[in-house]
Amino acid sequence: MKYIGFLFILLTLSCQPSKPKSLLIYTRNGEGFVHDNIEASVEALEKLASENNYEVQVTDSPDFFTPENLKQIDCIIFSNSNNEAFTSQDQRDAFKHYIESGGGFVGIHSASGSE
Repeated sequence: MKYIGFLFILLTLSCQPSKPKSLLIYTRNGEGFVHDNIEASVEALEKLASENNYEVQVTDSPDFFTPENLKQIDCIIFSNSNNEAFTSQDQRDAFKHYIESGGGFVGIHSASGSE
């Protein structure tokens, strides 16, 4: 009987709703070409995130990239970002530390052109 009680406790704990994951969608474009599909991309990503229990923040500001802010983020998506992604070395260092510490990252479309 105690095994059934233990099993019940395990099942109850495993059925608790999980804390939503935190997702940052980053859309900064530096000097040069700016994609006209950014708004549609953000809308699609927000819809997918909502359907999969993610909390979403969207920004095009490199000022978000601080160690304190990035500690709260499970995954960063560079969505159609381009050219200069950051305006300071501190922002680059915070992003680098985030990645080196196991933070999630996805680059979409021209994200490979972000510096």
